[in-house]
Amino acid sequence: MNRGPFETTLPVLLSPGLNYYFEPGENQQAERSGYQPAHYAANQRLLGVNGGLRIQDIKDGTSQTILGGEVKEGIRAWGDPLNFRDPAQGINQGPQGFGGPFGPGAHILFADGSIRFLSEDIDPAVLKALSTPNGRERVEEVERNSRK
Repeated sequence: MNRGPFETTLPVLLSPGLNYYFEPGENQQAERSGYQPAHYAANQRLLGVNGGLRIQDIKDGTSQTILGGEVKEGIRAWGDPLNFRDPAQGINQGPQGFGGPFGPGAHILFADGSIRFLSEDIDPAVLKALSTPNGRERVEEVERNSRK
């Protein structure tokens, strides 16, 4: 019933920096069955299995909360309900995290709709603060304390 739509390529979900749909040499079930990829994934702390938050539930502020970002490993089909990652795992730190093809970092989508390039060298405490929707961390304070 839904197979036809999920076999449709959505150019908006393809990264212009990747020259492959799924990882080279990888024989994923999705690729063999015709499903199309998403080179982006959601933040599992906001949008997980059978879950999700309303915008008013993002107490840290939408400009301070990661909604999703680029992936270059562990690519899933765009209709895959498990296409999410934990940003706090780091950037370009493995197939279960976010990572981008444009240098040492990744483009990250925030809940306010803005996109920022975050370095893979970002302070882990800052990245964790940006990953949580209602941890009540103030990113400026986390940054200030991490420099001490």
